[in-house]
Amino acid sequence: MGIFQTAAVFFALSQVLLSLLLLLNTRYWSIQRRIYAALMAAVLAYLLSALATDATLRSVLGLLSTAVPGLFWLTCASFFDDHFRLQRWQLGVVAVTLILPAAGKLLSFWGVVAPNWLIYLLPQGLEFVLLALALYAVAQHWSADLVEPRRRLRLWFCTINGVYIFLLVLFREVLFAGQDWLAGAQYVPVGLTLLATNAILLGYKSCLLYTSP
Repeated sequence: MGIFQTAAVFFALSQVLLSLLLLLNTRYWSIQRRIYAALMAAVLAYLLSALATDATLRSVLGLLSTAVPGLFWLTCASFFDDHFRLQRWQLGVVAVTLILPAAGKLLSFWGVVAPNWLIYLLPQGLEFVLLALALYAVAQHWSADLVEPRRRLRLWFCTINGVYIFLLVLFREVLFAGQDWLAGAQYVPVGLTLLATNAILLGYKSCLLYTSP
């Protein structure tokens, strides 16, 4: 791993740790906080997979990071829907993006050839659908939302991060899979977008993730 890539990963990791520290700064865990914490855990797995030297550990962390699009969708939906309730079918949809690639890895290890469309193409397509749903959740109540901090969070966190995650999945898994030039460049925007998000959370935490019970 080059110096640039290592520095980018550690910078992004510092922002994830700051986000987790912000989450721990209260006794009450709202549904928004729990989903956001799960999202940060998936992002943490994505970053640590770049530092892992053991192939098995790197593979496990990579599989956990596939939950990012689905958890990002749930994060956007929970942030801006005052009546949000986490449903089992939503968890099931996110689980599909994890279970199918994991099943493909296990079957490959056992020497079983599984249909490529089921194990890889279907989860990839579902990730794009979930990202589209996340952006739809951002736009759905835009004009009706009178809370200015939430409107700013929609712009910085949901829209920008959503577009970035979409491009990352497209480049990393479809257009430029395995390309060396993407190795370091993909981590810089992660740290920058998390830095912007943390700045908003620090300034407006009472309105976003720190809802009273």
